[in-house]
Amino acid sequence: MLNIQHLLEGFQELPFVKKAMEDLLAAHERITAEGEAGGGLVRARANGQMVLTSIEIAEELLSQPDRELLEELVLAACNQALERVRMKISEQALENLTRLPEPLATSHEEEPAMQAANQEDDSCKSANVRQGRKKRREHDQAGK
Repeated sequence: MLNIQHLLEGFQELPFVKKAMEDLLAAHERITAEGEAGGGLVRARANGQMVLTSIEIAEELLSQPDRELLEELVLAACNQALERVRMKISEQALENLTRLPEPLATSHEEEPAMQAANQEDDSCKSANVRQGRKKRREHDQAGK
């Protein structure tokens, strides 16, 4: 069942959430990461928008005729830089999530637990009603 009060509390926090999202996007602009391959012969740098900003290739690698090796090293360095950016973005998002107010930071995984507790309350109420009816019948039969 939808908890309207929880939903209304969430709407009250919207300005805070908007600010948190703006902070997260601003942090992405500052993120940079570097990847390397071939023992540093190829270096790649990427930013928080997942854009490669530079690639450096050592002169000694350029002088070799092995084009496939060069291509593999460039790909490896680029992929490593992009993966490191992804990791930094994830860490930043998690850090921002921990700053959200409690009702918004709680996971929806708690809802099934609350539903189970409510069902247990309902079953206890039903059991109490049945027990009350049974006592009334016993009382009525004793009075006859």
